[in-house]
Parts: sequence; C-alpha cells; structure tokens
Amino acid sequence: MTATYLKKAAKTPETESAGARKVVAEMLEEIERRGESAVREYAQKLDHWTGEILVSAAEAERRTRTLPASTKRDIEAPVKL
Repeated sequence: MTATYLKKAAKTPETESAGARKVVAEMLEEIERRGESAVREYAQKLDHWTGEILVSAAEAERRTRTLPASTKRDIEAPVKL
C-alpha cells in the first residue's frame, strides 16, 4: 500500500535555517549550563566520540600542520549568527 499525502510542507532555506538555529541554541544553552559533561554527551551522541575532548596546543599544531591554507582560514574565521 502506498502512502498518499493530502498536504506536505515545503522545506525552504528559511525554515531549515530556523530549525537549525533553534537546535544549536538549545545545545549551546545546555553546554553553558552543564559544561564539559554536556560536550562529552553531544560528542558521543552525534559523532560516536568518547576520546579526549581537550587537546594541547602542540597536538593541535601537529594535527593541522598538513591542512591546506584555505581550510585553516575557514576554521579560524569567526562565526556570525
């Protein structure tokens, strides 16, 4: 049996952006409230990451040494919301 939709909402960049902003705002509030434990939970939930969260400056330098300059600029650019 095939589903038939009488009405279906259209996804637009505006509606998708608003939804993403809401999710991010909630995540940031949770991180501000609970700190590192919230970060660890999000890392595990979203990325299945359970390793170290904080890395030393030397480790960050070692891991980013071979990145293209354009990627480094993208990472360093401030995010405007």
